[in-house]
Amino acid sequence: MTTKTNNEDTQFRSRKDFKAFISEDSETLLEEALGTKVKILSVSEQSTDEQPDILAVMNIHEKTVFECELKQNPKTLANLLKHAAAYKAKNIIWCVNQESPEVMETADWLNKLISHEVKLYVLTVHIENFELKLKAILKPSANAYQKPTAKVTDTKQKQNEFWQAFHKYTTDNNSLIKISQPAPQHWMYLTIGISGVSIQLTINTAKNNLGCELLIANDKELFKKLEGNKKEIEKQLGKLDWQALEGKKSSRIRTTFDFNIEDKENLEQGFSWMVDTASRFKTVFNKYLKGDK
Repeated sequence: MTTKTNNEDTQFRSRKDFKAFISEDSETLLEEALGTKVKILSVSEQSTDEQPDILAVMNIHEKTVFECELKQNPKTLANLLKHAAAYKAKNIIWCVNQESPEVMETADWLNKLISHEVKLYVLTVHIENFELKLKAILKPSANAYQKPTAKVTDTKQKQNEFWQAFHKYTTDNNSLIKISQPAPQHWMYLTIGISGVSIQLTINTAKNNLGCELLIANDKELFKKLEGNKKEIEKQLGKLDWQALEGKKSSRIRTTFDFNIEDKENLEQGFSWMVDTASRFKTVFNKYLKGDK
């Protein structure tokens, strides 16, 4: 995939190879470079202007867009801003194998303007002790304006308490279902080992229900493939809500369970449903996603 040119530089043979390095088994390297956890959700098959190379989350729940580029080009910066707006991303990560001083100057200037809304990072690759490493050559300024911390609403507080309790439940019961650090939000992602596909657990305090869904990013054909096996899948999982989400890049297949998260005495009933349903979703859908069916 790569060839070493000296102890400080590495040369990728193609942009595809560079994107593969960033997206495959590099979450630890990204965490080291950025100082926070990064969870990759999907990777585009082609590098186009219409979608980001990689879609991820940082800081548990902040949407993040990646672009991987061999030689830094100012046009890519414009595309990143477009993708950030489309996905309502809080972070932009621009991975380059060779930076340009002129473009870096523009990126630095832009970062100071937008850092109170969107954080821009530029990462590059270097060799350290004969291993490829990522390093940040541009980060948001530590002195950048910080928006006042939003007030935690009553709903957000209830969501956070529910996920905290669910996290403890899965840990105490050695569950195979593991969620990330609990946060005040209505959803939690679970990876299933397939790029661009994840299981999302949800709580809806307005409708008093819990949800479990298979979320498919940027692949309508995959959704259609699964829908072609709808009868067989529903024999195993029961009636499901198949949402193609026309006009959007993602699609989902979900089920819900009537449950009030404020019913503290019966929380384990809700936890048990989530663990069981997510486990069955992973087992059943993986057979079709991996071509075993």
